[in-house]
Amino acid sequence: MLRPVYLRYFAVLAIFTLLVGCSSDSGTTTTVKQGDPNDAAFQSISSAANEMMDSLVARSFNPLDNPWEFPIDTMTNWEDRLPLLPEDTIDYTYEDGWYSIYLGSFATSENKVVVDSMMFMLDGSPYSHYDIHATGIEYAGHITKSYDGTSSDYEEEESYVRNSYSGTEYTSEAVNVDGASRIETDEYTTSGSTETHNNYVYTITVEDMQFDKSESRELDDSTPSDGSISFTVVHTQEVTESGSTTTNSTNWSFSVTISSNGAASVEVSSNNTVWSYSTTL
Repeated sequence: MLRPVYLRYFAVLAIFTLLVGCSSDSGTTTTVKQGDPNDAAFQSISSAANEMMDSLVARSFNPLDNPWEFPIDTMTNWEDRLPLLPEDTIDYTYEDGWYSIYLGSFATSENKVVVDSMMFMLDGSPYSHYDIHATGIEYAGHITKSYDGTSSDYEEEESYVRNSYSGTEYTSEAVNVDGASRIETDEYTTSGSTETHNNYVYTITVEDMQFDKSESRELDDSTPSDGSISFTVVHTQEVTESGSTTTNSTNWSFSVTISSNGAASVEVSSNNTVWSYSTTL
């Protein structure tokens, strides 16, 4: 039934192309240039991105560190396992296969709320607990860090992580991670009469990140040995001096290929310029 509509659409598109895009000498060629590794903007964004990637790898590994210890319905003394203060709040729930723990830390000016949720899987279905037979883990995490003090230099963050883990059963030699994340950080600094606010928004995809198991089939190393991370960064900087604010925004794309021992090859692009460098996660 929809075929005539598509035919008319492509016919109109073809006519439009003939009218505006067919001249052999009217087109333009986009030139991609090699970026200067000493470029200040590149150095700043790559430094921030490297910190983000280290944090992302750590958070990707955390659900594998000791999933037996994640709170389930049978645990009633979880509060005794954490150094809680009177101002802190903790709660845990179970719903539709998801075990969730909420921890709110409000004892200092650096407030933090962490919500971690895990679903253990057995052959594609929710599993009541984690053991050596579990074939997978689903993880969802939300962290909010805010500041409620008087310091002129501080940082705030909000992040969402959603990961799927396969190969968690005992017979597997490695665990693979696939997921998507969104991380937003705000950095505020003051130098003399100049106030600077840097905002970074990361949109991240992780594919086949691998953590190898030891001979005892335990995961005791948080260094990834394979996989890829791709993400975009929107960096907005506001500089205020003498009541006047200047705003500048840039967009960056990162493609990261991980090899053994956490070595990573990184390609960065922004505004038709490309940089390449190596790092270790």
